[in-house]
Amino acid sequence: MSQALQLLVDGLVQGSRIALVAVGFSLIYSVTRTLHIAHGAIIAVAAYVVWWVTATLGAGLWLAFALAAVAVVVLGVAHDALYTRIRKASPGSFTIVIASLGTGIIIQNLAGIVFGFDTKDVRAATIGQATAGLRLGPVVLPTTDLITLAVTLALFALLGWVMLRTRTGQQLRAVQDNPQLARVVGIRTPRVYAITFAIGSLVSMPAAFFIGLSGGLSTTIGFDAMLLALIVVFAGGIGSLLGTLLASFAVGVLQTMTLLVVDSRWEATVTFSLLLLLVTLRPRGLLGRAA
Repeated sequence: MSQALQLLVDGLVQGSRIALVAVGFSLIYSVTRTLHIAHGAIIAVAAYVVWWVTATLGAGLWLAFALAAVAVVVLGVAHDALYTRIRKASPGSFTIVIASLGTGIIIQNLAGIVFGFDTKDVRAATIGQATAGLRLGPVVLPTTDLITLAVTLALFALLGWVMLRTRTGQQLRAVQDNPQLARVVGIRTPRVYAITFAIGSLVSMPAAFFIGLSGGLSTTIGFDAMLLALIVVFAGGIGSLLGTLLASFAVGVLQTMTLLVVDSRWEATVTFSLLLLLVTLRPRGLLGRAA
C-alpha cells in the first residue's frame, strides 16, 4: 500500500511536468491550428540556458530564467513568422509539419554542438540536492516536486485568467472559435498568432527544467516530452485547459502505477496503448472538442 501511495504521488508530479509541455502546445494548436512539433526543442533550449547561466557564469536562477524566457519567446515568435511565410507559399498544413520537425531537429543538434551532447546535471548546477519538503506517513514529497506541482497549477490558473478576463485572451478565444469572423470584426490575426506563440512558449518554459531536475538534461529531452504531450492534448480535448491538466495527471499516474504490475520496459507501451484507445473511442477528448 505504501508503495502504491508513493507511486500515485510521483505520478501526479510526473503529470504536472507533462502538463507544462502540453499546455503551451495546446494553446498554439487550438488558436493557430499549427502542429508546432518544434515546441519541445524550444523549451529544451530554456533548460540549457538556465543550466549554462548558473553552471558556467555562476549567476542566479532569476537571471537564468529571465534569459531563458527571452530565448523561448524569440524562438516561438520566429517560428510563427516562418509558418506564416509557408502558409502564403503553400497553404497545405503538411508542409508546416515538415518545417516544424526540421527546425526542431536543427535546434536540438545546435544545442548539442553549443552545450555538448553529454547529459547535464541540472540539479547540481542550480539547486543542489533534493530535500524532503513534505512527509505524509509513508509518502515523501521532495521540495522540488512540491514546487513543480505548485508552478504547474499556478500557470494553469494564470493562463485561464488571461484567456477569460483580459482583452488579449478574448482575442485569442475569438480567433480560436472562428478565425474568419474574428478578421471581419477587426482582430488582427497575424498579431494574435504571434502573441499565441509567445505565450505558449513562455508557459511551457519551466517544463524542461523540471524534467532535467528529475533525470538530467539531454538534447532529446524536448522531443521525448512532446511524444506524450501530443497525445495528452488530443486526449484532454483541443482548447480545454482543464482537460489538458486532467489528461496529463492521468498519464503521469498511469505511467507510475503500471510499475506495480509490469516491468518498466512496458511502461510506454501500456501508456500509449490506453491513450490511443481513449482518442479512438472519444475523438473530442475528455472535455474539449474534436480536432
